[in-house]
Amino acid sequence: MKILFVTLFSEIGGTSRVYVHQFVPFLEKQGIQSVIRTIYTDRFFRVHMGLIPMSRLLKKINFFFYSGIGILKAIAYALEARRYDVVYIQKFTCPKSVFWFFRFMNPHIIYGFEDAIYEINPFLEKNAFDGWLFKYQAHLFYNLVRNASWIMAANTYLATEARKYNKNVSVIAEPIDTTLFTPGLKNEKNSIVTIGWMGSPSTAYLLDMLTPVFLKISEKNLAIRFKAVGVSFDYSVAGIPFIKKIWTLEDQLSDLRSFDIGIMPLDDTPFNRGRLGHKMIQYMSVGIPIVASDIGLNRVAVKDGVNGFLVGTSEEWVEKLLLLASDAELRNRMGMAGRKIVEEEYSLEKKAVELANIIKHVATL
Repeated sequence: MKILFVTLFSEIGGTSRVYVHQFVPFLEKQGIQSVIRTIYTDRFFRVHMGLIPMSRLLKKINFFFYSGIGILKAIAYALEARRYDVVYIQKFTCPKSVFWFFRFMNPHIIYGFEDAIYEINPFLEKNAFDGWLFKYQAHLFYNLVRNASWIMAANTYLATEARKYNKNVSVIAEPIDTTLFTPGLKNEKNSIVTIGWMGSPSTAYLLDMLTPVFLKISEKNLAIRFKAVGVSFDYSVAGIPFIKKIWTLEDQLSDLRSFDIGIMPLDDTPFNRGRLGHKMIQYMSVGIPIVASDIGLNRVAVKDGVNGFLVGTSEEWVEKLLLLASDAELRNRMGMAGRKIVEEEYSLEKKAVELANIIKHVATL
């Protein structure tokens, strides 16, 4: 059996990597051969995420140029769709005519999405024109959800929305390779505790919410440092000595293992209510506790008092971070509890079997 994946990005893009690329060898074991085609280039991703500095005007020109190229590429992928048993479109909201062409060439289509892309992304909205683009994207999204053979949602919140328009909806929640992402050996002689965050430039604005927290902790002159992985080259927090790094696929595991505590700040917006941050699953996989905003799907991943803490106010952030920083045994106990949750609920190997069964079923529709 063969499946064609149409993804937004290569492995450089988080959702493409998590929901498509890492599945390929596991699907192979289930007798499914995968071919991946990408809509956008790595350069487009880096510009889009602010990793390549560019003026606002040039960034707009870049967006429309590559969007046009992307549509042409999608048409080319639709032309080859007939050669596969199933087509899986991952997050790409293509024009109605392009999707009609995909369905004409191959009616066995799965549509997968991992964010509330029918809502306005607070990071990307800059002006009225951007707002119009998001509304158009939502219009295209609903067209795909209505007309795909099957829907793959990343969590129950998104699945609830999809089921309003399509009865064939499954949930594959934040799969992670538990044989690769494992706890590392901690240097017991290192008395410095690292509070870490991993993400992308598109979500780094959420760290700004914690500026008062970082300042209060820094004022205590304790053996605590802050590390942010995935921020843009010019990211900074006033008055805070941050260790900051550009995210790379090669270093992501060692960076995660360098954390002692993982943080997941989140604001309560319609878009973020549909976000089950993959960083929390990564934190748990390497055996570190989490401190997260008591908002939305953070409550799904973080069992308060078990594998971390859910917090609301700045005072609670400071209290729980200092508690964990001062108690290595508590960090270890909560970290191991998180590791157990990941093995039971988010294992890539288990999720791959679920996905393979859905792919085989869709091929028969």
